[in-house]
Amino acid sequence: MTATDVLSTTYPSPATFSIASAPSVSGTTGGATATANASYDGYSSAANESLITTGTMPIGSTITITFKVKFVPNSNGSLTYNNQVTAAGTGTTGTANGATTTYLSNDGNSPCTVTASPEAGYGTTGCENAVTPLTVIGEPTIMKTVKNLTTGEASGLTADIAVPGNTLQYTLSFTNTTGGTLTGVSFKDFIPTNTTYVSSACGSLATGITACSATYTPPVVGPPAVAGYVTWTLTGTMANSATQTVTMNVTVN
Repeated sequence: MTATDVLSTTYPSPATFSIASAPSVSGTTGGATATANASYDGYSSAANESLITTGTMPIGSTITITFKVKFVPNSNGSLTYNNQVTAAGTGTTGTANGATTTYLSNDGNSPCTVTASPEAGYGTTGCENAVTPLTVIGEPTIMKTVKNLTTGEASGLTADIAVPGNTLQYTLSFTNTTGGTLTGVSFKDFIPTNTTYVSSACGSLATGITACSATYTPPVVGPPAVAGYVTWTLTGTMANSATQTVTMNVTVN
């Protein structure tokens, strides 16, 4: 018997994947036996696509196979990857002797009750054939720029030269690039060394956000010493592609 899981179909290019932990037979019941395939790599090939190399399963028995996969998604947004295992076995006794039957895995949310025998065609009927989905949420992005308010320079700089007494304004732009909506959003920024905190504020509310608050936490002398920081907390459901802009002002010591 075989249990085929072609991961190159589940995670198509430009996504990449690797086997982080080789397949192992973690449990059996009812007299079942199986040998894990140490050469399994997730690609479509006769030698490397099956999770096991040999196995026997009496009626009513089970085999549990576990393995770990590391993969890199093919987009920054939210994506769903569908995975399914194909199991095949050849009968050795009774009316199923010599007959090969193929089964497609279920998603585990709706366990199947087998009411038809393999020779009656259960391989193409019943409650099987439900893919197991994996939804990956993309990462939000945040950009930080600086402006010297004392000298009146332009906004949007990524670096600045200042002297003691100058007031700097840092602008953070938090963008929801996950591909879905976000709730419970908060982010923080530490007060730069050799500066003193002055104030912080929220800009115009992003789409879906109903409120934004800025909270300053003073530094701790220690030990251990901890720098002061500002936390911005957003209330509401942030829409995909929405951007929340906030600011923090400091003076140079």
